[in-house]
This record gives sequence, C-alpha cells and structure tokens, in this order.
Amino acid sequence: LDEDGLPDIENAVQLGRDLEKSAEKLDEKAAETLQEKVNEALLRDFRHIAKQEVLRQAMAEDVRGIMAAHKNNINDPVVKAFNGAFKVAKEELTKFND
Repeated sequence: LDEDGLPDIENAVQLGRDLEKSAEKLDEKAAETLQEKVNEALLRDFRHIAKQEVLRQAMAEDVRGIMAAHKNNINDPVVKAFNGAFKVAKEELTKFND
C-alpha cells in the first residue's frame, strides 16, 4: 500500500497462481521487494517461537507439494531451488530467537 493506504499498482509484484509459477516470474527488483515485505511481516507477525513453528510447518508442506509435483526427483532444479529456499527461510526464522 502507498502512503494513502491505496494499492501501489506501479510497484506491484505480479505473481503466478502457485509458488512455482510465482518464482518463475520474479526478476531481481521484484525479488528484492518481496524479500523486504516478507522481512517486515516476519518481524511483525512471527517473533514468537510457536508462530514460527506453524510457519515452518506450512513452508515444509509447500515444499513437499512441489516435490510431489516433480515426482520427488531430488535432482529436479525446481525441487532443489525450493528445498534450498526452505533451508534459508528456516535459518532466517531462527535469527529472531538469538
């Protein structure tokens, strides 16, 4: 939202219908914007360990779904990318507990 509480259409990140399609659409600027917004939400909404655990479980379930869609092929580049992103996300969450 912009300073007036309206959608910031000029800077909106257009995502796909699912995680995999969304990841395909991200350019560097969009990825940076998304990372900034995610960090803000994490700091605001997920400082408590119990909430972090719920989020971690939801992310793991999403990765399992992506893996299943790719026949659990651990060498598939999409599976590798989302598995790696999950590990980074878990690491970022644990930083809140230091």
